[in-house]
Amino acid sequence: MIKKASGYFPHTPKQQILISSTKRSVNVEFFPAAFAADKAPWPQMVDDFVAVSRKHYAGKVKGDPPGYPSTRIEKYLSADPLKSVAVIFEDDQFRGFSITRSLTTQFGTAFYFVLTIIDPELQSNFLAIYLQAKQGLNYMLDNNLEDTLVVLDTPNPRVAGVMIRFLADPFPDPHQPNKPPTDFQRNFALAIVAELYPQANFDPDQFVLRDWYHDLSALLYRAEGVPRYRDPAVDAFFRQRLRVDQERGDKVIIIGSTSRVFVQTVVASFENQINQ
Repeated sequence: MIKKASGYFPHTPKQQILISSTKRSVNVEFFPAAFAADKAPWPQMVDDFVAVSRKHYAGKVKGDPPGYPSTRIEKYLSADPLKSVAVIFEDDQFRGFSITRSLTTQFGTAFYFVLTIIDPELQSNFLAIYLQAKQGLNYMLDNNLEDTLVVLDTPNPRVAGVMIRFLADPFPDPHQPNKPPTDFQRNFALAIVAELYPQANFDPDQFVLRDWYHDLSALLYRAEGVPRYRDPAVDAFFRQRLRVDQERGDKVIIIGSTSRVFVQTVVASFENQINQ
């Protein structure tokens, strides 16, 4: 059981959300990443993130224990003014998190989804999307942006399927499976790989990091454990691209864009829906 006071920082404003479908109430907290091994509450936060990650991946991957190790979570939470952290609590129960950051290359700057995991007991598309949309809106407001490039990478067809619904001109795009990336998208993807994954075997036509989790069994999905997206055609597109049946541990990079007006609409629609 993952227990904690309802939030990590007593003086950080909390946003209470009522989930109308279940009448369950959660608190959402946003703060910058600033991990310090000798400073509370960061060590406890790492433990909580690891624990909810294990619950999320349990029974789906080859490794035991499943999920992200503490060393990787510490890296994701490392002090960086460009990173944003969002967490969810239900009463004293830690229920999930989202980490995002801005990512600058020689071709421009993008809003990058680092990692989002929601407790399976509370998991729903809207909670993850709400956290990410709110972080994206805060990013655009803080930087006075009317639009932004968006980047994510994932081994999960369900995540990929959900995310492309909220992006303009994404690549890869299951609705235009034969459309190649633009020169800009390809160059930006190559720059991202050079920055974040310099040792990766990157397929520049498929936008896939090949065998990325192959030697990390705690995150390597079993074929039968890979989450499915509700649209069979979209699910099949990403499952084929990620070689799910071969259990190779591939991860797809998705590049698209969004506008502040659109993200404000998304955030407002979720807040109206879940607070009604």
